[in-house]
Amino acid sequence: MPTNIAALTPAQIAQLSTATIAGLTATEWGQFTSDKIAALTEAQVAAISAAGAASLKAAQLAAFEAEDVSRLSTAALAAVGTAQINAFTDVQWASLTTRQVGALTSAQLAALSTSDLNALSASQFAVLSSAQAAGLTATQISRLAAEDVAALSVAVMRSLSTAQAAALTGDHIAQLSAAQVAALSGAQLSTFSSAEMAVLSNVQVQAMTTAAIAGLGSVQLNALNADQIAALKTSQIAALSTAQLSRLSSDDLNALTTAQFAALSTAQIKGLSAAQLSKLEAEDLAVLSTASIKSLSSAQVGALTSDQIMGMRTAQIAALDSAQLASFSTAELSTLSVAQVMALSSTALAGLSSAQLGAFTADQFAAMKTSQIAALSTAQLSRLTS
Repeated sequence: MPTNIAALTPAQIAQLSTATIAGLTATEWGQFTSDKIAALTEAQVAAISAAGAASLKAAQLAAFEAEDVSRLSTAALAAVGTAQINAFTDVQWASLTTRQVGALTSAQLAALSTSDLNALSASQFAVLSSAQAAGLTATQISRLAAEDVAALSVAVMRSLSTAQAAALTGDHIAQLSAAQVAALSGAQLSTFSSAEMAVLSNVQVQAMTTAAIAGLGSVQLNALNADQIAALKTSQIAALSTAQLSRLSSDDLNALTTAQFAALSTAQIKGLSAAQLSKLEAEDLAVLSTASIKSLSSAQVGALTSDQIMGMRTAQIAALDSAQLASFSTAELSTLSVAQVMALSSTALAGLSSAQLGAFTADQFAAMKTSQIAALSTAQLSRLTS
């Protein structure tokens, strides 16, 4: 038999059995005034069916006592319409258990106002699933409290769309844990502005995966400051593409430590422009492998300065071929140390012009090994003895 809710007082409503509450129809729920809703006990609220919750109007939802809202079943809460869900007050939202928050649908979350979302605590945000977070709009994300974003799970961070990632503010990014940063892809990180990249701590920068580093856009990569670049792990440096390295400024390159330079591959070094190489610090050039030195074109070697050349290890000098050595100016050849001259390969020396050979000083010539002298042509020798 239908219950005549309209005829009952709030006190009588509170006496209804949980079975009666569970069986109420949408029509009967429509007869509940705000004072009758407020009269419901926690046990009665817990008995509300999903169908009953779905029939509740905005004013009725707002009439629930905050402590009673926390008694709604997850099924009942998930059944509340998106048009009515905003009727819950901030106090009611704050009273939800993490189990209830975990039951909200993505559509319900998408319907929440900024005030509603900000009423949720960090612990409530921590239980959101990737499927739920997918319902949040970029605007909603941009207005979240930094501590709430910091509470999002690694799985949620990994699942953010590029539009959602782009909505993160500098305040949000500064609060991300290393684990959260490690979950971000290159595509997600590439939505960060230069100013947002600048707020990343060294610990956060080091947390980026090599795949994410390899996927960074030029805007984001060039936005890293000297301290951030110096903090990059050698594995991260090794992950940079030749295209990424080619876009780095001289200041960026010189922010790299010698250990980072030593981690660069032959292909990465070969991809640097002559202009970039000419601005490298001598100690950085000195740590490059002989394979990297051999990979350089004569134009790249020709861009090296006297200071850089003087700082080259003898093993690097020995790795130079005739075309590379021939790119040295006469002034640069004259600055080679005796040890460097002795390290030059016979074939490289044989490729020098008479003018270049003539630039060698008496001390340099005197230091040449017999095998080096033997490799010189008659024309070259005549230049040396003239």
